[in-house]
Amino acid sequence: MNERTSTQGHHYVRRTNCADNLLFADLLGCRSKRASQATLEIDHSVLHWVTLVGGDGMRVKDITSRFCAKMVRAMRKDGLSAGSIRTYLSNLITLLGFAKGVRMPDITSLMPPRQPSHKEALTPRDVSILHRTPCPHSSTAEAFFFAMHTALRFSDVASLRWADIADMADGLYVCKQMVKTGETVQIKLNATACAILHQKASQQHCNLNNVPKKKAVFHDLLSYNTVRNDLHDWGEQAHISVRNLTFHVARHTFASAIHAADIPLATISHLLGHRSLRTTETYIHSFAASERRAVEYLNNYGLSSNTAE
Repeated sequence: MNERTSTQGHHYVRRTNCADNLLFADLLGCRSKRASQATLEIDHSVLHWVTLVGGDGMRVKDITSRFCAKMVRAMRKDGLSAGSIRTYLSNLITLLGFAKGVRMPDITSLMPPRQPSHKEALTPRDVSILHRTPCPHSSTAEAFFFAMHTALRFSDVASLRWADIADMADGLYVCKQMVKTGETVQIKLNATACAILHQKASQQHCNLNNVPKKKAVFHDLLSYNTVRNDLHDWGEQAHISVRNLTFHVARHTFASAIHAADIPLATISHLLGHRSLRTTETYIHSFAASERRAVEYLNNYGLSSNTAE
């Protein structure tokens, strides 16, 4: 199979010649080495649906608009959300684009309409309830609470190494290049985030002074799909006010809480790793007057049993 290398933005991808017998499964190897774990897992989910509908030997040339319509019907029958169907169709087209000269199926009419965005922040009461509600995997809860105190995305938490933790004169910091944006952030860790780090080091039979620098901090964090399901089930069981518990909710909670303490928007934008203040504005959710102590609560979120409701 002949291959050539090209660039798309900052990513390098391999494009392969489109032959009559080229299998769709072969395209998964064309992803950039810098592709996130979440993207790779979505690719494998797409392969699952292509194989389920078309069989193991599904060829690239046979993925037509009619085939895509059949796959969408199967996904709807299985109860997949409109957002998941949109994501899978988009990734399908991206993967097909790695094959040179392939005729792209028209999926415009198959795309479910976008649902109104419900990006929400947790209230202190929500987090208190989450703390008292068991999460399917403790590693998911630890990572989520750490994200809520640092504004790191799932990809950044999953890729966090002990080398990214800096011990400075005034305390511990996360100094890391964000996976999604490439922006470098330096975030001072509060007492709760530090406690989580000590806990993770202890699980690795180390302390913060002798942990292997190249090892992952959240070494036991499971796959993106497992974590996503954990958060959904955790939120449902806790009956919190947020419709869908995600790592993005943790970032919104961080931004909204420090905004309630009158932290300048520019500072919040920098901590979130945003390039635009306009993007940061979408993360700000106003707490009720009685909840303006949100930042004060942050130090107890997830670890203290006496967080006020």
